[in-house]
Amino acid sequence: MRPALFNWTSRIATPLRLIGSYGALALLPGGTLIALIVWGIRHRSWLSAHASTLVAFALLAASPLALADAAHIGPAAPAAPSPTARSGCQVSDKSQARSLADELYQQHAYERASECYRAAGEYNLAHLASLNAVGPESASTANALRQNRDAAKTQVHRLQQAVRRSL
Repeated sequence: MRPALFNWTSRIATPLRLIGSYGALALLPGGTLIALIVWGIRHRSWLSAHASTLVAFALLAASPLALADAAHIGPAAPAAPSPTARSGCQVSDKSQARSLADELYQQHAYERASECYRAAGEYNLAHLASLNAVGPESASTANALRQNRDAAKTQVHRLQQAVRRSL
């Protein structure tokens, strides 16, 4: 019994010939995008059948960029700041820092009270003051997030309509 011959042309050469043109384009500056466009033109029928799914995946892939916080971009904060750098409370000793922190807390100046509690060494109270400071900020942040979500939904809806019209 004779073994079957390996068909070089259909198994390896043909797929390499089809992929080779995309590989050559990918070597150019911006070539990956050009190769993707050329592939899309050659496979129009498949793209039009799956356009909504592709748009959904593209938006899903881009969502971390849209939700990225600019505060996280850039140099990292130092691990252990010096006592003078971290203390925004301008007092000479811990007892004065504690009394000033109590006054600031009563006046609802929670961020400054937190700094003075830290300067006094009262870390639990500093944490509590910081949490109280976050409350009003979180409400405004939640409102801004709702507005951004509604704008994103509107944009997705418009994009879907444009894709449907083009098909």
